[in-house]
Amino acid sequence: MRSINEIRASVEAATAGPWRTYDRGVGWYITYGPEPTDGWSPRRLPAGDRTDIGLEADAEFIANARTDVPDLLELVECLAADNERLTAERAAVRKATALAIAEQIEAVADMTHLDIGGDKDEAIRVGARVARDYAEKA
Repeated sequence: MRSINEIRASVEAATAGPWRTYDRGVGWYITYGPEPTDGWSPRRLPAGDRTDIGLEADAEFIANARTDVPDLLELVECLAADNERLTAERAAVRKATALAIAEQIEAVADMTHLDIGGDKDEAIRVGARVARDYAEKA
């Protein structure tokens, strides 16, 4: 798969659009520029490019790609920015949640003031430390 930068470079190197199709009677040309004023002579893409397409649907697809691809690139960039923002927000929520859990565990341990036996009391403290460690890494 080509990278976004490779696709963008391809778009920027192509003849400016929009492109359109022109029925030449025995196939389809891909043309560009304003509509022909004489009703007959469309502006063809630069010489050397193959613009004679046999099927109208293929020609329409190619012609539409000149404007569709830049639109899709813009959409991909917007979605990538949204994904980056949401990933950062998710990390912040995870960290806040882990800190809140650690605080609640510590609050329970502080409120009890009971000697519930070293192992259980230590387990509560370990749980709080684990939650805080997780928050720091999130």
